[in-house]
Amino acid sequence: MFGAIVFHGAQIMSGGNYKYRVQVPTGDELQQIGESLNKLSETLEKKNLNLIKSLLSGRFFCMEKYGVAPYLMFDMQIVWRY
Repeated sequence: MFGAIVFHGAQIMSGGNYKYRVQVPTGDELQQIGESLNKLSETLEKKNLNLIKSLLSGRFFCMEKYGVAPYLMFDMQIVWRY
């Protein structure tokens, strides 16, 4: 049962949902794997956010330089308006 929880969590995380966490209170290797998945997911979430911030700050700098006004969508995609 807990193996299925870890597998399901890994599938969700591999789909890009880095906020998802697995909870496997078994006290064995399966719990260690779950905790490692959670740490990996947290690390990916932070790195992804830093990358997005870096890309957006660079794009906003370039847009301001060339007079292009962006519209920022909720999913972090940029729609260009000329």
